[in-house]
Amino acid sequence: MALDPSSNWTVAMSKGKSVDALAPDCFKPILIHESSRNMLPPKEQDEEWEHSTVSSSYSSHLPSEILLHILDHVVYSDLRQRQCTLWAATLVSRSWYTAAVSFLYESPILNGKNYDKFVSTICPSINPHVRRSRLASMVHYLDMGHIVHNGSKSLTARLLGRVKGSLEGFRAPMAPFGFNCLPALAKCYELKTLDLSLVSESIPLSSLFHALVPLSSLRTLHFPRSSSSALDTNKHSSNPPQWPPNLQELYITGGLHENAWLYLSCLPQSLGSLTIENCLTLSSQFVEKFLVMVGPQLNYLKIGYPLPWRGPSFVNDILEICPCLRSLNVAMDFINHAFFDKACRTVSTSHPLASLTLTSSEKLLVDDVLCDLLFFAVSDGSLGNLRRVKVSKNAGWSDGLGRKGMEELNELLEALGRENGQGELAGVWEYEEGR
Repeated sequence: MALDPSSNWTVAMSKGKSVDALAPDCFKPILIHESSRNMLPPKEQDEEWEHSTVSSSYSSHLPSEILLHILDHVVYSDLRQRQCTLWAATLVSRSWYTAAVSFLYESPILNGKNYDKFVSTICPSINPHVRRSRLASMVHYLDMGHIVHNGSKSLTARLLGRVKGSLEGFRAPMAPFGFNCLPALAKCYELKTLDLSLVSESIPLSSLFHALVPLSSLRTLHFPRSSSSALDTNKHSSNPPQWPPNLQELYITGGLHENAWLYLSCLPQSLGSLTIENCLTLSSQFVEKFLVMVGPQLNYLKIGYPLPWRGPSFVNDILEICPCLRSLNVAMDFINHAFFDKACRTVSTSHPLASLTLTSSEKLLVDDVLCDLLFFAVSDGSLGNLRRVKVSKNAGWSDGLGRKGMEELNELLEALGRENGQGELAGVWEYEEGR
């Protein structure tokens, strides 16, 4: 048994029976739910139900290849509808259950209503050697971002301990995650994506890095927002901290303080993507020092709003600091004409930057001058590889006189894109903030 369509995990574990021990007659053929059947006129209800009972024996014995092909379409459908549909598929027959249950538990959608039932299914007993659930090995992505006050830190640690063998992605909850969850997290050796950005407890960085080092498969890390206040630098004065060896993407948000330099100064060479935003405690001097160190290895960089400083800063030098950068996402508050002037003077050959996204704050004044500067930077070759530009509607590029400059830049990028066979991917797009 798997999910209930209305409340999801409503599996009853009564009489000491686990999911593996359910009898075959629990999987009765269900082709039409009562809810959908009641929507038909009375005569059509009877005819439809009679037809379904006749054909149920045939539809429940489809080859496994056909079932998997059907379920592949369900998996890539709407997220909310997917879970209900997969639950219904597990109730058709034993063969449907076998084919659908792994998809159902691969990436469960959890919330406050179904969390307790899900935990009781995956962790039927506190003692892991007494009762194990084979469903635990089917969980690959565990998103607990919508779990605010449900459960406890010990329950989260126990849940991680059960799914550690197959878990590839984990998003930690806000309150039910803390220091005592780190030992269980350190044993999730297959973990590739870890998001700790919602965690409210202040976790010592020394303990966090001790848990992260064994995760050799980790590729993406969202740094916790409240870890710096418990920073202990004395422990690592002689032994620098170690990052996961194969880390590729790092997201730094929240209340990180400048005393975390010891940890940020030894990033792995595999890192190629960096995002810095909502860090109201970091000065521009600190961020510049950090980027000068890690910039040569970056191919993607995002410097988002808000940050504690205002107006153009070292970001105007970002193309020189990051010579291999291919994608840049930056707030327009942090750059001006010097960004393009320095690109023309300091870059001897065309910079590899191919994608530029310009965001803005709510207080940004309309600025269409950057559009003209971009046009000249692309046409004279200093940004000759640029093909895609996304800009916030707050910039006002499509309003008034700025619209002509935007159209000219779009035509130029599309023409260059067609020369390289990327015409459909080249151009200028406007977007609304927050979407």
